[in-house]
Amino acid sequence: MNLTTLSIGNRKPSLSDPYLRISVSKASLLFLFLLLLNLAAHAAQALDVVVTSNANPVEDGRALTFTATVSNPGSIARTNVRLDIVTPAYMQLDPAVQASPSGSCLAGASCSAGDIMQWSIGTLAAGEVRVVSFSDLLGNTVDGELVTAQATVRADGLSPAQSSHTVVA
Repeated sequence: MNLTTLSIGNRKPSLSDPYLRISVSKASLLFLFLLLLNLAAHAAQALDVVVTSNANPVEDGRALTFTATVSNPGSIARTNVRLDIVTPAYMQLDPAVQASPSGSCLAGASCSAGDIMQWSIGTLAAGEVRVVSFSDLLGNTVDGELVTAQATVRADGLSPAQSSHTVVA
């Protein structure tokens, strides 16, 4: 199949000819458009984050561990990747000590319910996965109370991705 044809009647083709017409089949243009669209979408994929826990329900006075899995399903490395997690109700912890890997609390040394815990992941290569977990003993809960960990992952040039996980106390 000839995708490109030159048509100027019976004359010899010349690039300076004002009547030179280059035609490309619609199928070829559609293929090129879809290829470029696919490449752009694949390179621009956002990061993913999924939050899970070690128990549901969890009893008062027992350890509750939340795990956030951050992944880069795209085809290019992402830079300045940061993970923020809102400290769940009934938890008070120091993410530098009670988290793996160590994180920080934006409110100070220790995070109370509602404070932001943060991990600086740095560069996340294409296909790479990082896991962050934190744990604390639940205290003073009411039976049936919901405990939620909400995570947000950010990187340069991308919209934030969010996930949350709720357990019953």
